[in-house]
Amino acid sequence: MRETCIQECPLCRSSAEYYLVDYDKCKFFKCPRCGLFQVSLRAEGALLQGPQQWRDAYSQKAKEAPEDHALAIRVSSPSQGAGVADAAVAGKYVRMAELPQG
Repeated sequence: MRETCIQECPLCRSSAEYYLVDYDKCKFFKCPRCGLFQVSLRAEGALLQGPQQWRDAYSQKAKEAPEDHALAIRVSSPSQGAGVADAAVAGKYVRMAELPQG
């Protein structure tokens, strides 16, 4: 059984529920403002260090997810010697059945 936790949504700062998935490398959020989305721990860190516009854009994109889909936010591997800020954050809609669950 998954343990549900509560924290500030990394996109809109509302109180949101999440649980860890994908071998504890991602969080699956249920936010009252943004809806359902999944974010890798690396992408969450990059978003929190990035400009507010990034979080606003992903919040809006999460709200617009097609039925039976959720926004999956990931970060590409930065080049050697690059920091978190240099990592490329990307989000795409993924069918709920295809998201990592465990």
